[in-house]
Amino acid sequence: MKTASFALILLGLLAGCRAPATDAEPQETTSSTASIEAAPPADPAQTAPETVRETKSLTGEFIGFEAGDYLHAVIRQPDGKTESFFLERGMEIFLVNHKNQPLELAYQVVDADIPEAGGVMTIERLSSIRAGDQTFADWWKTAEPSFGKLLDEYQPRIEQATLAPEEVPVEDSENQSQ
Repeated sequence: MKTASFALILLGLLAGCRAPATDAEPQETTSSTASIEAAPPADPAQTAPETVRETKSLTGEFIGFEAGDYLHAVIRQPDGKTESFFLERGMEIFLVNHKNQPLELAYQVVDADIPEAGGVMTIERLSSIRAGDQTFADWWKTAEPSFGKLLDEYQPRIEQATLAPEEVPVEDSENQSQ
């Protein structure tokens, strides 16, 4: 069952994640969450715009993925607290390469249309990652053209980094991101 779930998650990632955020913080963007279901890409004219409420930062280590309708990154902060975040396209590969390493992260609190939740809800989505002197945005510039091939190559590592439900830490954040 775990492998079937991963295939659906990866299909969703290929089908509809948006490109990483640029350095400028836009206040409205098009919907970016990827469904694990094999649905055709949404028509941008029919997709509700997202509202970025705020951008926050934190430091921590990527400890694994939480799988549900979407793939979430679980980050452990230096004080031991954990938080779970939605991802932008390609971040799952970058995070697997930097598992258990110190990271500097930024995330956006966004009102986004989540069809599985019945409409617009507030989520927390990673918008930038720095591991040492490498940023996700710089890495993505060279990785994006071969994303499909990379995803196939990294699928076993993504599977291995996905936590079983009993391994997912209870989230310490007041704002749940699911």
